[in-house]
Amino acid sequence: MFKTILLATHGTKGARSAEEFAVGLAAEQGAALCCLHVINEDWKWMTGDDWLNTSASRNQFARHVESELNSEARTVIERVERKASAKSLTFSSRTEVGNPASVILKTAAAIGADLIVMGARQGKQDRGFKSRISWENLVSLPSMPILVVPTAE
Repeated sequence: MFKTILLATHGTKGARSAEEFAVGLAAEQGAALCCLHVINEDWKWMTGDDWLNTSASRNQFARHVESELNSEARTVIERVERKASAKSLTFSSRTEVGNPASVILKTAAAIGADLIVMGARQGKQDRGFKSRISWENLVSLPSMPILVVPTAE
């Protein structure tokens, strides 16, 4: 039924539930799995703080944050890749910076995804970036189903 599944993940608890589900579904369906890690473009606003009062300190801080975000993305993608490899799945991955809903939709179209899999919203006390995806924007445009996996407790 599904030939290409796009897994949108950022490593939070809900996203990890989606990772498990997507790998299992891809194995059942014999589908290719593309793991997308979106780095929310809003991180760039962190460099406007007053304590970063010189361009050198702002640039140094921006490089540090970018390095940390890329490291987190690699960790998430490598975890999913190990699971996909254990199931002998055709696997690809992407890390993109931007508005999460827009990036997910663009990537799904670019790879010809039949299904988008993502985790449920994280709880207020969960670790991770608290920016929310605009569900209205996400579900109004795609011509493919979106499956939101509930968080495993």
